[in-house]
Amino acid sequence: MAKMFPAVSVVVPMYNAEEFIGECLDSLLAQTLPNFEVIIVDDRSTDTSPAVVANYVPRFGGRLRYFRLQKNSGGAGIPRNKGISFARGKYIFFMDADDRIAPEALADDFKLAQEFDADVIYHTRYYKLSGDGTQSELANVPKYREGDEIVLDDDLTERVKDIARNKYWLGPWRSFSRRDFLIANEIFFPNIRPYEDLVWSHALLIYAQRLLRVPTAVYFYRDNESSMTRISKSSDASAKFYLNPIILGLKSLDTFISRHEFFKTKPQLHYALLENFFNGRFTSIFRDSSEFLPPFELYEAIKDEFGDTLGDRDVLIAALCTALVQQQQVTAAKLQQFKEYQIQSGTRIAELENEINLRKI
Repeated sequence: MAKMFPAVSVVVPMYNAEEFIGECLDSLLAQTLPNFEVIIVDDRSTDTSPAVVANYVPRFGGRLRYFRLQKNSGGAGIPRNKGISFARGKYIFFMDADDRIAPEALADDFKLAQEFDADVIYHTRYYKLSGDGTQSELANVPKYREGDEIVLDDDLTERVKDIARNKYWLGPWRSFSRRDFLIANEIFFPNIRPYEDLVWSHALLIYAQRLLRVPTAVYFYRDNESSMTRISKSSDASAKFYLNPIILGLKSLDTFISRHEFFKTKPQLHYALLENFFNGRFTSIFRDSSEFLPPFELYEAIKDEFGDTLGDRDVLIAALCTALVQQQQVTAAKLQQFKEYQIQSGTRIAELENEINLRKI
C-alpha cells in the first residue's frame, strides 16, 4: 500500500514559548483539514516549552513531529530551514509559536492552491492580537484595502514595483507555498538576524510565477512586546543589531535577485528592491536607541562586529556606513526641528485667532 503524504506541513520554529505554544497547537488541532502535519523545530528552549509540546503529541495522532536543534541558532531562520527539509507535505505553511490560525485556514488555502495551481498564496489581511491574546483587530495591506476579490497575479513587473513601494507587507506567515517550488528555487532563509524573514519573503514573491492574492484573514498575529526587534537596546547594540541585515542581508537579497532571469534585463527594478530594503532597515538603527553613537565609536563597532566577514573592504564599508549614519542623524535632527517649528507656529496661530475672537466680542 502506497504511503500517504500530508497535504500541508505546518512549520513552527520555537524558542521559550511556554506561555503561548499550547494556544498555537490548540488552533492547529481545530483545523478542518484532516491531512496535515505539524513540525516543531525547537531552537534549544530553556523553559518548559518542550514538555508542553510533548503533552500534545498523543492528541495529534502521529501528525505532530518534534525536532530539537543541537545548539541555539539565535533566530527563526535556521529552524524554518530545518522545517522545510523535514516537511513531507505538498504545501508548507509557517507559523510563529505565539500565534494562532482560524479553523478553516489550512483547508481553504489548500483548496485555493489546488484550484488555481498557485505557487504561493499571499493573504492581504490578518488579525492583530493583543499581547495577552484577548483582543484582535483586522489589519489590511494598504494597496488591497478596497477589494474583496481573489486575484491571480502573474505580472512580475507590477509586483516588483509594488514591493519596492511597500505595497506588500512581508512575513513568512502570510504565505502558503508549494514545497517543491521552494526547493527548486532554493528559497531558504539566510543566516542573518534580524529580518531574515524579509529577505526570504522578497525571494518568495519575485520567484512565484503564479501568486494568488487572497483577501480573507485567517492568521492571528500576536503583537509581542518581548520580540527581539522590540526590546530597547543601547546605541552600540542597536547599531550592530540593525546593521547586520544591511551589510549581510543586502548581499543575500542581491544574490536572490541576481540569479533570476527576469532582472538581467531590468536593472532599474533590481536596484529599486535593494534601495527599498536598505532604506527600511537603515531607519531601524535609530528606532530602539535613545541616543546616537559618536562617529568614531560607530566605526569601531562596525569593524569589530563585521570585520571578519567583509574581507579587504572592511575599512571602506565601515567608513561608508558611518558616513550614512551621520547623514541620517543630521536628517533626523532637521526633521525634529521642523516638527517643533510646526508645533510652535500652530500654537502662535491659535493664540492670534483667540485674540481676534476676543476683540470681536
